Amino acid sequence: MPEPLNRRELITHILRDLENLKKSSSFENKYALEENITFFEAIKSFPTYIKWLFTKAPKLQREKLLELTDFPFPHWDREMHLKLIEVEKKNFPSLVAPLVNKIYELIIKSRNRFIGVSLGCGGMEVERQVIKKLLNIKHNQQVVLIGVDKSTVTHEIAKDNLREIEPYIDIHEVEHLNNLILEKILKDETNYHVVIICKNDIFELAKDFRSKEFDLIYHSLFKHHLNGEHKQAIDLIIGELAKKIVEYDGFKNLFAFIPQTIIGWRYPFFLNAEIFSNLRYFQRWELKTTYRDLNIKFFNALGTYLVERP
Repeated sequence: MPEPLNRRELITHILRDLENLKKSSSFENKYALEENITFFEAIKSFPTYIKWLFTKAPKLQREKLLELTDFPFPHWDREMHLKLIEVEKKNFPSLVAPLVNKIYELIIKSRNRFIGVSLGCGGMEVERQVIKKLLNIKHNQQVVLIGVDKSTVTHEIAKDNLREIEPYIDIHEVEHLNNLILEKILKDETNYHVVIICKNDIFELAKDFRSKEFDLIYHSLFKHHLNGEHKQAIDLIIGELAKKIVEYDGFKNLFAFIPQTIIGWRYPFFLNAEIFSNLRYFQRWELKTTYRDLNIKFFNALGTYLVERP
């Protein structure tokens, strides 16, 4: 097995991939490519990174910005998600705890089979934590958690990540899930804890499922990856399909750059995800304005917020 790449070698490989993609005419968002190249050049040293953070970062166009994992690089997608799971598993800062606790609360309140859907489910660490909490109390109603993610890489990571609780769950991997396939799975399924992973197009879900088919649709640190038009579209779609919606994401927090830099410095692919996500987030006042009629909670220590609908 080859030795792990050091930080400088990782940056060199990432820049090579970005430059090769830049030469291709197939990728349209040249702005995002250029800004990622500039970022990875800047983080070669701490002084140039600090200069970039104070001079270049504030001027970046949020709507045009992409993170490394938004580009077609399966390897970096894998590396980022593995590091993200590692961070999410830690008791401090308990990054996804607010969402895990909310899903758990909704499941406990339900007296029937509970079906929840995660958009952009990634490595399914949220689901692993929810199921562990249910196992601890010997919850005896069936809970079905469906992860929707188009990435084959994240499907593999999710299955590996769920291995710890594999004896207590049934996992179904489906290329394209619809209500007929879901009904068939549930008809034959007797396990209390069921996980279904699929690759459906999230913008086509209304064609595959009936109105209010799901008890809950939720997403974690996901919505900021969508542009304004797609944000509106997904809100309308899931509003039709779910009885309740929970949105969990970050808000722009300049102070968060400090712990993000400390955590991510040795892992440039993860530092990119942290910093660029922060730059793409809305500010608190923008979120309060957007969700003024809804229940929004801010978690200042985490730099995240949670919104419940309807």
